[in-house]
Amino acid sequence: MLKRELAHFTLAGLVGYAADAGVLLLANPLIGPYFGRLASFVAAVFVTWIINRSLTFRNRRKYSSLYQEFAAYFITALAGGCASIGLYSLLIFNFKVSNLGLMAFVAAGSLAGMAINFLLSKHVVFKPHA
Repeated sequence: MLKRELAHFTLAGLVGYAADAGVLLLANPLIGPYFGRLASFVAAVFVTWIINRSLTFRNRRKYSSLYQEFAAYFITALAGGCASIGLYSLLIFNFKVSNLGLMAFVAAGSLAGMAINFLLSKHVVFKPHA
């Protein structure tokens, strides 16, 4: 079961990365690479929540409402988001930024936060009923 969950979580992460990078590329010219990354992070969290609740952890329901579940997911995603956005910001600050660079920096940050998010999703948000 762990292999299946990791595979599905990775798939959700790849789709989330596409949403993250896509929103960032659209937002960057308007609000810059830092605020653009905050907007793209929120989009990625929403996309990965939908996939993870529907696929990765579909047999685990802890919350009675979607709003509660999303709030819990978003709050726990902030832990991985700190690692992700922190590394991204460090890279933006230290290296020349191009669209390709932005996408690579989002990927590096996403990998940094993925393990944290998997553990928190599995053991906090979608924890099986006792």
